[in-house]
Amino acid sequence: MSKSEDLTPPQRAIVKRIGTRLKTLREEQGRSIESVAAEAGIAVELLSAMEAGQEEVVWESLAWISAFYGTSQDDVLGR
Repeated sequence: MSKSEDLTPPQRAIVKRIGTRLKTLREEQGRSIESVAAEAGIAVELLSAMEAGQEEVVWESLAWISAFYGTSQDDVLGR
C-alpha cells in the first residue's frame, strides 16, 4: 500500500472517495472498526487510515472488500 501523499491529486481524490465509501458501508452495517479490522486480519490503524483516505486500498483487495460488505466493486469505487 502507498500513502496518499505519494499520489497525484486525481488519485488522491479517488482514494478519499473509496475511503469514505468503506466507512459508510461499515457504519450502515452497524459494524465497529475493530470488528471489521479483526475479520479482515488488518490493524485497526490501517483500516482507519484507509477510511480517512490516507492509505491506498490495494486493488487486489477490492473483490474481498466488496464481498465482505455484500456490494459490488463499482459500489465501493463510487461508480
